[in-house]
Amino acid sequence: MKDSSSGLVVHLIAQRAGQRFALPVSSVREVLPLPELEPVPLAPPELLGSFQLRGEIVPVVRPDSLLAIENPEAPPTVLALLHERDAICALAFDRVLGVVSLSSADLLPHPLSLQRPWMAHLRVDPKHQLVTVLDGTALIGAVIERLRFAAAPT
Repeated sequence: MKDSSSGLVVHLIAQRAGQRFALPVSSVREVLPLPELEPVPLAPPELLGSFQLRGEIVPVVRPDSLLAIENPEAPPTVLALLHERDAICALAFDRVLGVVSLSSADLLPHPLSLQRPWMAHLRVDPKHQLVTVLDGTALIGAVIERLRFAAAPT
């Protein structure tokens, strides 16, 4: 969601392994507690499983490898359902911290953005903590590509 008069974009702030991530709310369909998941046979480790939501099968992805998170201590407890056109997936986070409006003037280039284009920017929040600002479209594309690649026959 973008306020064209102010140039601000509303983002959901989620946390995983002590790191903060901002997802544009235009990419987030909803947030919900991690439900009981059905295992997916032969799935890659980042695919935690799937669940059914209002008639849709939703894959649940642990975003750690995509977001350069190493050795998280706690299992995720909350999902951010992302959607892009007709694709849907859920990213598992530790918790959701709220929403915030961000201005492009407050964003810095992310040092990993060349290798991980979905990790577009950094922002220092008012409490002096770094927040990685994610590109929702690129992130969903990366998730789909990883799942597609993992499911390809060898």
